[in-house]
Amino acid sequence: MQKNEVQLEELGSIRNNQVFSGFTDDEFEKIQDHMYLRQYKKGQVLFDNGDYRNRIYFLIEGLVRVERYDSSGTFCYLDYVKKEHLFPYGGMFFD
Repeated sequence: MQKNEVQLEELGSIRNNQVFSGFTDDEFEKIQDHMYLRQYKKGQVLFDNGDYRNRIYFLIEGLVRVERYDSSGTFCYLDYVKKEHLFPYGGMFFD
């Protein structure tokens, strides 16, 4: 199976997930046109606090730690995102 076939198969399989169950097939097809399958290494930063949010992530496998540093440089753990969840919710709909 080629890379594109694997991505299409994986993207198609999330259609049955509860997160996407409220979409019609036509709506999901429009969303799917903008989905990308990516793998990230442990410890890799996906975005920083204050970054422009132009993506929303759906975690297929693994665990994501949400953390930040405040203005004094103090580390703050916020949450963990488990598989089959969307994130981040905050900051997506602001200019």
